[in-house]
Amino acid sequence: MNTHSVLLQVYVTVSDVNDTPPEFSQSRYSAVVPENSPEGTLVVQVMASDPDLGESGEVTFQFPEGSSVALNRLYAIDEETGAITTKAKLTGKGRRAPYVLTVRAFDKGIPQLFSDTEVYVTVGDVSSNDGVPRFVKPEVNEVAYVPEVCICSTHLQYAFAVCICKSFSCSTFILDYFIISELKSWYKSVPSRCHRPR
Repeated sequence: MNTHSVLLQVYVTVSDVNDTPPEFSQSRYSAVVPENSPEGTLVVQVMASDPDLGESGEVTFQFPEGSSVALNRLYAIDEETGAITTKAKLTGKGRRAPYVLTVRAFDKGIPQLFSDTEVYVTVGDVSSNDGVPRFVKPEVNEVAYVPEVCICSTHLQYAFAVCICKSFSCSTFILDYFIISELKSWYKSVPSRCHRPR
């Protein structure tokens, strides 16, 4: 019995199924930002990858909905690069705990998958004493009148200054007052304890 056969070439395209969410390069990130850094300062750049093909493997970054409004006012994230930057000047005064940001990585597949990571941001206190005292008394151009004849240690003028310090870790300061004019040998000043205004 004679048999006949024919060959047919069949092309099979395997469609990728979006079954893998993006994966961050680190389980959590941490960064330190100097206080009073200008707006736009880079905090950290998060990275994530997705092994799926096509749009299913393309990743974008966001702060998830429901994130703290306060944190959204302080930080911004580039959706394409994952770079987190500051939106305002930050201060480390009075804050020991780091800011904790939740970052979400989305793919562009259907259904859209995502994963989250946390970023711990510590604001570095550049100086433990960056406060500048401010005179309350005497006022600018105020004149102290001195009797022509007076004994030593006569009270002439009361100088009062306040400590402009944002630190909450201390409650009192010692302010030293100095006379810097050429007549300093005729007069003397005494130290005073200043309470931090609240």
